[in-house]
Amino acid sequence: MRYDVIFLAIIALSGCTLNSAPIASNVPTVASTFVVPMDPGQISCASLSNSVALAEATNWTLGRARAAELSGRINNAPTAEALSQDLAGYCSANSTQTLASAAAQLGF
Repeated sequence: MRYDVIFLAIIALSGCTLNSAPIASNVPTVASTFVVPMDPGQISCASLSNSVALAEATNWTLGRARAAELSGRINNAPTAEALSQDLAGYCSANSTQTLASAAAQLGF
């Protein structure tokens, strides 16, 4: 009985073949990795040339902007796209600064 089960498994697996032709995919290339520090405010402006770092910085600053809006310090929180452009513009001119100082300069 055991040999019958093993024999059936071998027959079933022998029908499986490996496709040796490479598979082309349209998956975009992932940007280089970026390790977010425990305090995202410590992200260096110089690292915002990395798209992953810019996305993380935008998310963190957008959270600060929404908190400022809820507390009444600002009237309207900016959109993620506008905030990303503002961060990139500030950080390209001030590459030695941190994200926290950039957010403070933008009013958040």
